[in-house]
Amino acid sequence: MNLDKKQNLQEEQYYFPYHFIPQWGKDFSQVIYMSWGYVYRSYIEFVLDLLKQNPPNKMIDIGCGDGRLIYEINKHLPKVNISGVDYSSGAVGFAKAFNPKIDLYVGDISNPSFSVGSYDTATLIETLEHIPPETIDNFVKSIHKILEKEGRLIITVPSTNIPLNKKHYQHFTLDSLKKTLTPYFCLEEYYYTNTRSISENIIKKILNNSLYSIHIGKINNLLYRYYKKKLFNSNKNNASRIIGIFKKNSDL
Repeated sequence: MNLDKKQNLQEEQYYFPYHFIPQWGKDFSQVIYMSWGYVYRSYIEFVLDLLKQNPPNKMIDIGCGDGRLIYEINKHLPKVNISGVDYSSGAVGFAKAFNPKIDLYVGDISNPSFSVGSYDTATLIETLEHIPPETIDNFVKSIHKILEKEGRLIITVPSTNIPLNKKHYQHFTLDSLKKTLTPYFCLEEYYYTNTRSISENIIKKILNNSLYSIHIGKINNLLYRYYKKKLFNSNKNNASRIIGIFKKNSDL
């Protein structure tokens, strides 16, 4: 598959499975520094909670990257039949190493010759912003196609409240997200998360700066619990992220 400039920026980051840097379990730590590790863990935990409320039977993680979300779903919801797909062969290689028993595919779901089956649930986590605008309608249509009737799509995207990342084509408002997914999906629930604030910047500086990086479990856990309690839930004016649950429009 030929990758464009922005997609190559993402591909270059897969020299290491960086989504596995934030450690899971009782303690939170960043053995190898990842400045947004606590942010990443917070919204992945939130997606896991959404899935636990209504566990799927068969689901696919689109844009699965190095497979961290798949790993956590398989760990916490072992009865769920889960697959993953990504256009990056390097990322999927890491995903297979961490998830050897999971069906993982390299490819573009919008390619008519590419088939991954059908599912009752799809996750699209920090992926839509990587899709070129001129192909995004076909991409969303392809997700609609692989979902069963009454299927749902759980999606997270960066908000326009934060500067456009050089490897992203666009960030979203709730309205622009709904417009992008119309007419294939209808919004059921949405959440504004990951507050931009001075407190969040302080946490980032405490965890790591030019002088030191903290790897003391009690301090990391304290800061992470504070972040989850005080800064995870947000509003449209200062959220870094939008999380939505969309239902497939079966009339199409």
